[in-house]
Amino acid sequence: MLGVAKGWVVSPTDSTANFRAISAPGGRVCWASGSKGTFARTVDGEHWKTGQVAQAKDAEFRSIVAFDANRAVMLAIGEGEASQIFVTEDGGKSWTRTFRNPDAPAFYDAVAFWDREHGMAFGDPVEGRIPVLTTDDGGRTWDRQPSDAMPPALPGEAAFAASSRCLVTRGGQEAWIATGGGAARVFHSTDRGRSWTVAPTAVPSGSGSAGLFGLLVWSSKDGIGVGGDYEKDDQPGYAIRTTDGGRTWPAWGFQPSGLREAAIRYGKGFMLVGPSGTDVSPDGKAWTTVKNPGALHTVARSGKNIWAVGDGGLIARWGE
Repeated sequence: MLGVAKGWVVSPTDSTANFRAISAPGGRVCWASGSKGTFARTVDGEHWKTGQVAQAKDAEFRSIVAFDANRAVMLAIGEGEASQIFVTEDGGKSWTRTFRNPDAPAFYDAVAFWDREHGMAFGDPVEGRIPVLTTDDGGRTWDRQPSDAMPPALPGEAAFAASSRCLVTRGGQEAWIATGGGAARVFHSTDRGRSWTVAPTAVPSGSGSAGLFGLLVWSSKDGIGVGGDYEKDDQPGYAIRTTDGGRTWPAWGFQPSGLREAAIRYGKGFMLVGPSGTDVSPDGKAWTTVKNPGALHTVARSGKNIWAVGDGGLIARWGE
């Protein structure tokens, strides 16, 4: 069990990039990605080395999945050809572009994997449907799923590419997508993205800056969603929970003080992270809010190791 929290300890970096994605594949290895085509990696949990993808120096890498110290997949966001996917197999020394969006209206948001070979990516609705890509070879090639596999999006509905947690996978088949804007809903697939259902949530909708930002699903029945309004971070955020496999998403008993973009399990409890604060709970009932060292956007855990990343090259490790 994790001990009594002391808070975040900043890890020095030589970067000013805004980090928005993080992946901890095991042990003390952790990767992060962000603006200016930047990625970062640690193999000892404390010392980070940063790099830049030579072919994409202006890219906004908002999603990353790492499999070990050498292999990782990163997704860059943006309209049209700005949405790209890169793969490295040598610890970031070289990167290969394996997807470049050919559809001008499309804007891809996140990538996630079930295992080392099978993964998916998705984007904001195009002609009323969320586009889904899948891979069966570790991200080296990608296939577009039929658009009618997705329920229709509602007017103004889209995803927030803020923390890479708008898309999560579980087990070998399940995938979950969180949306906001015109509607805050949760899409669910049980067959690796080939078919989908969608459920409403207790999160208010209608504002283009508000909705669900991140999901955490840890069993066939249990999950939580977090969010808020990125233009009103001084106002309470949102927290919802499902206990029936995603059929319903009522409000949780805890309401964070501001926007929360990502969540992890913390011992038997939870940790919620957002730009204005970090909430920790041993049981999901009693909560403590900890001040951030800067604007943090997402968090990852490997065993007792917990890292978060944010603006201005910020990378922090949780101290116990």
